[in-house]
Order: sequence, then C-alpha cells, then structure tokens
Amino acid sequence: MKKQTLGERLLEWLSLNSEEGHSQELDKTLIIEDKDPELSQESVDLLYNNQKRYEVVRLLGRGAFGVVLLARDRIIGRMVAMKQLHQEYAEDGKTLDHFLMEARIAGQLEDANIVKVYDVINSKPPQILMEYLPSGNLADRIRLNAPFGKTEALRICREILSGLEVAHKRNVVHRDLKPENIIFDSNAVPKISDFGVASLPVHGRNYEESLDLDKKNVFGTPNYMAPEQVDDKMVVDFRADLYSVGLILFEMLTGRRLHNFERVDDTSKIYNEIKLNPLPSFHSLKDINNQPIYDVLKALLAFNPDDRPKSTGAALTLVEELYLNFLNRKTLSIPKVIKKSDYNEMYQDILRIFLVDGIINPFERKELEKRAARLAIKPSEAKELEDEVRQKRGLPSIEDLQEFASEAESKLATTKSEESTLFISELGDKLNISETEQNQILSRIKVKLELDKKVSPE
Repeated sequence: MKKQTLGERLLEWLSLNSEEGHSQELDKTLIIEDKDPELSQESVDLLYNNQKRYEVVRLLGRGAFGVVLLARDRIIGRMVAMKQLHQEYAEDGKTLDHFLMEARIAGQLEDANIVKVYDVINSKPPQILMEYLPSGNLADRIRLNAPFGKTEALRICREILSGLEVAHKRNVVHRDLKPENIIFDSNAVPKISDFGVASLPVHGRNYEESLDLDKKNVFGTPNYMAPEQVDDKMVVDFRADLYSVGLILFEMLTGRRLHNFERVDDTSKIYNEIKLNPLPSFHSLKDINNQPIYDVLKALLAFNPDDRPKSTGAALTLVEELYLNFLNRKTLSIPKVIKKSDYNEMYQDILRIFLVDGIINPFERKELEKRAARLAIKPSEAKELEDEVRQKRGLPSIEDLQEFASEAESKLATTKSEESTLFISELGDKLNISETEQNQILSRIKVKLELDKKVSPE
C-alpha cells in the first residue's frame, strides 16, 4: 500500500473528527438584530463617541447598563465588538468598577473558550474592545434548533467547562452563566463572555469587598442561578457555575428550561422554587433517554454544592468521556483497522506543525489536549510522544519547560528584579530554552503574579 503523505494524513485525520451535520450548521450565521430601529447611523456616531481609530458600523445589542456596537479598526481593518456603558452609569463608581473588572478578568484569562479582550478605551463613556463573534449566541441556537442532538449538546458543554476550568484555576467565578453569554465564532466554537458580575473568591469567601459592593445584592440571572446564589448563608464558589452549566445542558437536550421565573423581587421565591423543583426522575425525562447523561445532569444540578463534582476538571472529564463515546458511536470515521501506532503518528504530525517555530503557545496547548483526547491518547502518552518530537528537533523537553517556569515564578515572587533576571536568563540558557519562549513564559508568570496580588487578602 502506498504510504500517505503528511498532508493526506492530516486531511483524513481532520475529517475523522468532524461531527455529523456540523458543516451544515456552520452555514447558519446568526446575528443579533438591532433592537432599536429608530437609532440612525448618525445618532450612533454622536451618542456613542465614535473614536478616530474605530468606525462604528451598527448596534449589536443593548442592555440595562450599556450597549454593544460592531466597529471597524481603521488601521488594521479588524472588526471588533465595542462594549460601552451608558453615560449616566459611567459616573456611578460601583457600576464603573464592575465594567472595568470585566475587562481585567477576561483580559487575563487566556483560553480558546473565553472571549478575548483587546483593549479598554478611557473615554467618556468608557469602552471595552473585544473580539467580534459573528455566529450568534447559544440562546439563539436553542430557540431555533433545540432540542440538540446529544453529541452536539455534549460538545458545547465540554467547551464551556474547558473555558471555566481556566477561570476557576485563577479563582474567578463567573456567577452569570446563561445561553446569552455563550457566543460562537465562525467555526462554531463556543466562548464564555460577560464577566461583569464575576467574583474573586479568597479563602472560601466572595471577594466582593474589593469593589465595596452592597452585601444585599444578588448577582446572576434567576433562571440560571444556583441555590447558594440566593442564600446569604451559603458560599458562592466554582460549584455555582457548575450548576449553571447543568441548567444549560438540560435546556440544550430538552429545549426547555428547568426553572422559568417571571419577574422576581424576592430571592426566597427563587430558592424555594429551585428546592421544590429539582431535576425530574430519569424515567419521566423521555427526551434524555440516556442514563450516563442523566447521571451527569444529576451531579451538576445537585442542590447541595458538596454533592456536585469536586472540581471543574472532574466535571469536564465526565462530559469529555461521554462526548467521545457518542462521537465514536455516531460516526463511522475511525475504522477498526487503524492501529494505536497510527493514532500516535497522526498526533506527532500535528505536533511537528505546532512546533515549526519551536514554541507551543497556550491556545495551541489547549488544542493539542483536545486532539489527544479525540485519538484516545492519554496525557502521559501525549507527553512521551511530544518529548520524542522535541528531542529530534533539539528542543527542550516538557519537564525542562516546567522546571524553568517553576523556578522563574519562585524567583520573580521572592527576589529583586536584577537578581531574578540574571538567574532566569542563565537557567534558560542551561535548559536550551529560546529567548522568545523564555519571554512568553515570563509574560504569563507576571500576569499570574499580578492577578494573585489582586485576589490576595490584605
């Protein structure tokens, strides 16, 4: 048999991982329509302080505190989403703190499943510039297409949990996860947006003191709240976000919300409704009809936070295993004749492409983890395969990179800058780490240390 070229193997491999019906879904571009048809282009320019660099194209949406505009960067031609406070709220210190906190948090959470923040413009009113995602939000898709197939629902859930895991590792709790805040890019990748009411827990308590917020305030959207979010006696941590993910997964699978509140001004009603109307029994949920998926829903939607998964990573593992199971069951794309060695070779082909410049950045690392999982390659096996490629290319091993990052972080946190700079440079040379990669690692460490300062108690 003629040996396939690298390009042929890559094309075949990529086709193996496309889901049934996926290409058709990508043809559907959902755009939030202008909800204020009387707002002319001229009034948008005048009302929203059009910057010289950014040309406002149109209104994407509006909320109680501000608007989101589609704008074009005149210098580089990129389309961006421009989030802007209403002028009256820009003068309110608490609202402005929330607005800026969203930019600070999202700007430091680097992940393929979190909306990128490019910049903050200190104008009147202030603006946050974010990546423009043209394919609508999950609420639109649920409204038009629910109930989803199990494979698609699990895929989206997996991606949401993947982004959440990054946030939760940095002690960031979103607190307002809902379909409207899950936005899709042109490749159908879901991304978490709107960290405006996120909290930074410190030693098991909400870090609301940093913004001097009223303790009586309740943050979130009633239909997607965890019970502890409306009970001031309970701690709100990462498990509240897991509960919201459970509600979103339930809605994708059934086409209906588990809780559906009208206007509520009494949080006790929300709490009682959640308590009295838990997840229905498996036998009564005919549209789920799958015990493993039901078990995941039951775990995520446990009323007591202690009964939910012990970490976001644990929840992600549960969903990942189910997703891969359904993916392999629904496609005929992975023939039984393919051997384990073939999967390993496919994975190393991808590694060689990612390592063309000798560096794997965080986005590429996250993608590699997903590819390895799809090929049923364990993390320990993936590490060995990558080290083989690195050795042949004369690149530092993964352990060398981890050692460099650990030592550099320790030095930067405890030593004066002059001493740490010399030590880090010498260590990088010893471990054969390029200056470019050293700088990238150091940049991430400095961001981490800066964020740790902000969330540490005084």
